Amino acid sequence: MRVRLVLLALFLLFAVDTYASGPDSLALSRWKVGLSTGYHGNMMRFPGLSTDNYYKRGLGSSGVIMLSAEYDFTKVVSVRPEFGFLDRGGSLYYRNIDEVESGVYRLKATYFDIRVPLVFNIPLQNTKLRPYAYISPIVGFVAGGWIKTDEYLVTGEMSPTMLNLSTGNIAAVYFAAAVGAGVKYPINILGNECHLSLEASYEYGFTNTYSKKERENASVSVNVMQGLTAGPRKNSGFEFKVGIQVPLTIFCKRTPKSEEVVVEKVVEKVVVEKVVEYLPAVEKESADTKPCYTLREIQAMVNEGKEVHGKTICAVEDINFATGESTITEDSIVYLKQVANILIETGLFVEVRGHTDNVGRDEANLQLSKERAKAVADYLVHRGVPKDKIVYKYFGESRPLASNETTEGRKLNRRVEFHLVNK
Repeated sequence: MRVRLVLLALFLLFAVDTYASGPDSLALSRWKVGLSTGYHGNMMRFPGLSTDNYYKRGLGSSGVIMLSAEYDFTKVVSVRPEFGFLDRGGSLYYRNIDEVESGVYRLKATYFDIRVPLVFNIPLQNTKLRPYAYISPIVGFVAGGWIKTDEYLVTGEMSPTMLNLSTGNIAAVYFAAAVGAGVKYPINILGNECHLSLEASYEYGFTNTYSKKERENASVSVNVMQGLTAGPRKNSGFEFKVGIQVPLTIFCKRTPKSEEVVVEKVVEKVVVEKVVEYLPAVEKESADTKPCYTLREIQAMVNEGKEVHGKTICAVEDINFATGESTITEDSIVYLKQVANILIETGLFVEVRGHTDNVGRDEANLQLSKERAKAVADYLVHRGVPKDKIVYKYFGESRPLASNETTEGRKLNRRVEFHLVNK
């Protein structure tokens, strides 16, 4: 009961966060729903059971199907509540005192599972594959199945005894944990980034699946097998699944991309700017300007007294961040100090623009470009640039300088720009 209450509380927390943020919010874009199916191979464990009479165990195989709803806390960490069903069980062969095979004990139990995997996504550059690992608690509820014993009689014939699990009285609730790893591959469905997945996991059962009735030898299925309940009966096994995930935003009416660019001042005044068309490169301000200049070129123009209004500095490899985050790395500080000096010296107004490549979800890339542009703007203010001289814009993956199909192209597209204006 406590586990169910905790799971319900987590679900309500995420639902309230999503609802309060609105249907077009980033919170909604962090949700994905999925369906997976595959194979579950289960082995019954009997710790403490004598191998003198019980000498071999057989694997129980089953299909498994799971429904999931994954919530991304960050680009690295997410939680993925799952609900589904599968069979657990296996077989145990035993022999008599003369070491002659006497029969086989089989169990097949159908479970409804509730799982809550904590997923750790592993960011990789230059590939579309998204590896991940996870650890998950598991609560299973028995929904049916059977226990069967086949014994050899003196005549050499088999005498089967079969009971359904309500009669055999198996423990109704099962607790376990699983560790797993997998890989996702992004695909486009209706303009949304979805994922195909392939994963494998190992499950370790903690609880004794014998019921009180079985432990007291009150069940027919164990009366014929002396010593079977001397120790616990537990489960373990491997699972392999394939699946598909789609973002919840696929079911919503989306805002056109031409309205998704936001301009926000460092002084917290928010302005919305609609962009009619995303260009394949940074827009040209006039016929005699290049799309991008280096900081050295701008500094030379300032030193020569030339006009730099309308020109854009592109920092491709000069400003770096922690992977998937907006934390500016130490090797970027020297460059940013030089940018701050130019802005202070010239008194120019600057638009800090954040861009990403197309690896990842559109909404996540838009948010990441916002956080990185803001981090740069905040640092420039820290270095002495007046707040009223800075705004920051963020465009996500919508304004590439080069093709995202190549490593070099994606490197160019992951950039911060400084657009200089006289104001």
